[in-house]
Amino acid sequence: MTPLGRFPGAAVLAATAFTVLVGCASHHTPATRSAAPAPVSPASTAPAAHLAPADHCPARDPALTAAAIPADQRATDGQLAPPNPVGGVLCRYVPLNRPRPAGTLAQSLPLTAGQAATLAALTNAGDLAPKATYACPSSEGMEDVAIFRLADGTARRVDYAMDGCSWASNGSVQRWIGDGLRRELVELIGNPAPPTYPTTPG
Repeated sequence: MTPLGRFPGAAVLAATAFTVLVGCASHHTPATRSAAPAPVSPASTAPAAHLAPADHCPARDPALTAAAIPADQRATDGQLAPPNPVGGVLCRYVPLNRPRPAGTLAQSLPLTAGQAATLAALTNAGDLAPKATYACPSSEGMEDVAIFRLADGTARRVDYAMDGCSWASNGSVQRWIGDGLRRELVELIGNPAPPTYPTTPG
């Protein structure tokens, strides 16, 4: 006779204990799954957006804060503006004698491929202004800046002096701003805000 046979209740007790253990195990499995960490939201793992030079305007007029156009934004083909831009941004900066601080960004305009191509063509159509010493009219620092985006992801910058010696420059080539280019800039981004001169002596 087996040991369990000598104690009939022991078999029942063992079977009951087995059932309870199996029941606990089957009940515990879902709890373990529900305790798994929640999936991480894709938004929290997305890399920070990187703005290329042609995606935004500098907060300060770069013609005032930089001695020259950065080498990676200068033309290397002898052109003033790139002949085949695919977009970019046009920036206007606050001149002197305005309520806002001079040299701060007044407004910006994203350029479509068509707008950028038209602006580049008009920029390149101006007469060359040879590097020399000029006696320029007085200037309030009316400055527009175009940053042209190229198909390879690089950018080219052109500064437009809208008063004084009114020319466009990329750091190596200068051309006078003609009537057609001036009209295009005004049509794209508007007229500069009028000056706020004092109306009484002193």
